[in-house]
Amino acid sequence: MDYTQIAQPWSQSPAQAKRLPIDSNPSYFLKHHPKNWELVAITEEGQGKKKGSTKYYFLPQLHDHPEHAGVAGTRGTGPHVDSTLAKAQAKSDGWTILEPQDHDYLRIYPTTRGGSYHSNKWTLLEDLGGDVVKTFDKVAHAIWRRDLVRKGIIRPPHHTVLQKMIYDLERSIQRKIPNQHLPQVKEDIEHIETIKDIMLHTKEQVAQLGIKAYE
Repeated sequence: MDYTQIAQPWSQSPAQAKRLPIDSNPSYFLKHHPKNWELVAITEEGQGKKKGSTKYYFLPQLHDHPEHAGVAGTRGTGPHVDSTLAKAQAKSDGWTILEPQDHDYLRIYPTTRGGSYHSNKWTLLEDLGGDVVKTFDKVAHAIWRRDLVRKGIIRPPHHTVLQKMIYDLERSIQRKIPNQHLPQVKEDIEHIETIKDIMLHTKEQVAQLGIKAYE
C-alpha cells in the first residue's frame, strides 16, 4: 500500500480514516547556509536534444530545523508552536529560510500513535508487511534544489566556498599519495582527480554565467 494518498500539504489537517503505523514527529522547516554546497550530477529526462545528457551542478545542501517547543528558540503552548524567534536567529546567522507554504515540500500524515508524521514530498512511504518502507527520489530532489538557484531563491555559491571544496579534495589526494602504489589507493586518487576536474569546470561555469549556469 502506498501511503502517499493520505498525506496532506503543510496547511491542512489530515482527516482520512487510514493512518500511518509510525510514531509522530515535530514539524520542520528547511534552511540553507551559504557555505553548504555539494556537487551533483543531473541526467536530463523528457524530450529534446538534452534528453539523456548529464550535467553537474553545485547544489545547496538543505538542513531540517525541527519546530519543537523549547529547542533552538522555538516556543510552544500545547500542540501549537511558534518558531518566529528561531527563524529570526537563523537568518541573523546567515541562513536562508525556506517556508513550507512558499515552496510546497512538507507532507503531513496522520498516525496511529497520536499526532502527525511530517515528511517531504520526495519520500514515498509504503506498507511492506506491516512495516513502513521509505524510498527517496534523489533526482526530483536535486532538480528542485537546482530550481531554487535558477529562480533566485538561493544565490549561486561564492567562489571562495567552491575554492575551499576543491582545496579539500587536493588535501585528500596529498594524504593518499604515500600509498599510491596500492591499487585501491591509486584508484581512489584517480577518482578524486576526476571529481576535482569536474568541480573546476563547474566552478568556471558558475563564475562566467551565474544563475544561467543552472539552466
